[in-house]
Amino acid sequence: MAVFPMYRVNLVCEGPTDLDVLRAVLDAHLNGEDYQLTMLQPEGSLYGGDAGPHGGGWKGVRSWCLEVAAQGGLRAIHALADDVDLLVIHVDGDIAGEPELDLAQPCPPPEDTVHAVEHMVLSWLGRWIPPS
Repeated sequence: MAVFPMYRVNLVCEGPTDLDVLRAVLDAHLNGEDYQLTMLQPEGSLYGGDAGPHGGGWKGVRSWCLEVAAQGGLRAIHALADDVDLLVIHVDGDIAGEPELDLAQPCPPPEDTVHAVEHMVLSWLGRWIPPS
């Protein structure tokens, strides 16, 4: 009998709906293999309306990322430890239209806006990738 490893997945997202979607994606992609999914953000009770110290939504993701950067990065807080197989940091693409971010690019194609949002999230983490 073959023994499959249990995958460890950490998730940073805007709220509980994102958690449900990622679970469905993992279930479909891993073909029944076991995984442990840990939501790092939002913290707290998702059902009691408490999104924890950073809050929910994209601003909660931003707050979490900024704190991680201040604490020394993803490895320093063990969000991306050696035993973690996948770290997902998710924000909805529509944040590109938020006035304080102003990242929206002409669409189609959507890739320019996606890359702008990706670079913004990486900048929150203290990482900078030059635009391509």
